Order: sequence, then C-alpha cells, then structure tokens
Amino acid sequence: MSQVEAWTLLVGAIVPVLVAVVNQPGWNATVRRIVAVGVSLVIGLGTVVAQGLADFSPAGALVTIAAVVGAAQAAYALIWKPSGTTDSVERATSRTTP
Repeated sequence: MSQVEAWTLLVGAIVPVLVAVVNQPGWNATVRRIVAVGVSLVIGLGTVVAQGLADFSPAGALVTIAAVVGAAQAAYALIWKPSGTTDSVERATSRTTP
C-alpha cells in the first residue's frame, strides 16, 4: 500500500465525524444518507486535488473517491456508530434540541 492510498483510507475513516457535524438529529434517514454520501464525495474530490494533477487520471480519481466513500462507510459501521461518537457529535452540534 502506498502512502497516498494509506492517506486516502485515513481521510475516509475520519469523514463520519465530519458528517456528524453537518447532520442534524431531527433529519430523516434519507436526508442523513444523502448528506453522508455528499460529504464523502466532496472530501474524496478534495483528496484527488490534494494528490496533485501530475499523475491525474479519471480512473485514478474515481478509485480515490470510491476509496474515501467506502472507508467512510466502513469506519462509520465498525467504529464510529458502535462507539456512539457520531451521535454525540450530532447532539453537540445540533442547531435545535431534538
């Protein structure tokens, strides 16, 4: 695994906490999923840009974005959700009391 690949997965693993800052406890499940995927895609695109344009290829960009989205979903399901961290972050950053 290259350093770029490792950083991509690490970034993806942190994404659920960032999603929790945006998501609100009162939103329905569909909106919350759309926000999660949207934030993951934006951060994946940012990761592609951060890697630089010297080695840019559309296929490589798609792989990087998919890796961020996949790592985010796996980290959420395996680490952040069971620990209750994302729920705590959502409550702490909520604009209204649920």
